[in-house]
Amino acid sequence: MARIKEITRVEPQKRNKKRRSIFLDGEFAFGVDEELIYKYELYEGSRINLDTVGKILEEEEFKRALDKALRFLAYRARSEKEMRDKLVQSGYDEDTIVRVITILKEKKYINDKEFASLFVRERLRLRPSGQYLLKHELKQKGIPEEIVNNTLADIFSEYSQTEIARDLIRKKENSYRNLEPNIRRKRLTDFLLRRGFDWDIVAIVMEEWQNESNDLPG
Repeated sequence: MARIKEITRVEPQKRNKKRRSIFLDGEFAFGVDEELIYKYELYEGSRINLDTVGKILEEEEFKRALDKALRFLAYRARSEKEMRDKLVQSGYDEDTIVRVITILKEKKYINDKEFASLFVRERLRLRPSGQYLLKHELKQKGIPEEIVNNTLADIFSEYSQTEIARDLIRKKENSYRNLEPNIRRKRLTDFLLRRGFDWDIVAIVMEEWQNESNDLPG
């Protein structure tokens, strides 16, 4: 196969006017973004080495992956692991993924420390939970343990887990108001444990709740 080919036609693609179809020696060869047309001077009549074609295709793959990553971020913030998983699922190779993630980190579009802080504060606002559950969720998102621990320590220096648990009980207890007292206590206790509060906090809050209740034995 000849290593040098002639660009015999360059035409806009029907579905995306910002992309061009490149024909080499009269046959369709590849599609490319118009930015790469200017960068690599892909004009009719030009001659091109197949090694250069390989570089163009790598650049095109990288650009598509970066555009997809930016669309993912437009939907919501992502941890580095979440972004990697999304790109893997989209079928991009490891070299391309590494390049994309490096660019995103350099531009601070992904930052696990900022992501962890945002995630925890949003969870406390929308679905208050204890430190144990939040730690588990952050680790699932691939946040390094040091960042997890520092983030939770910083945020829970501002928020009281005990007060959060108290508020949850106040909101939840009416859901169980028709149950027997001891069953209601167990349901509320289990609820707090599922929300990720450790047993010491649950015990304090439930003892307070019992002392305020008229129908439970002390």
